[in-house]
Amino acid sequence: MNMQLNEFDTVMEQIGFGKVHCYIMLTLGLLQMLTIHETMGMGIIAPSAVCDLRMSLVQLSTITAAAFLGIICSSYFWGYITDKMGRRWILLHTISISNFCSIISMFMVSFTSFFVMRFLTVLLVPAL
Repeated sequence: MNMQLNEFDTVMEQIGFGKVHCYIMLTLGLLQMLTIHETMGMGIIAPSAVCDLRMSLVQLSTITAAAFLGIICSSYFWGYITDKMGRRWILLHTISISNFCSIISMFMVSFTSFFVMRFLTVLLVPAL
């Protein structure tokens, strides 16, 4: 273990710390905030959605759990795909489609369509 730390320190000394590292940290931090927003945001929206969509408590809990279900169903898949195709390409495409699905979900007027769009929104957020 100590030898691995020495090698890591040596590599970091050789490449230095620069703008690229700051850009990567900023980008991945924002993507992590997107993931948290998509999963936890339904806790804020759900009480008003109960009234607007006339949902029962079971439907309310299903909508709230849709984000977590999407992450659980897709995390291994996205890990495999990003290893094969590259993280940058996958992130650019899936985050764009996920944002589009999130915007579309705002206009859903039935429980089923709202659930499907919320599930697809988080299904397309790759595990960081």
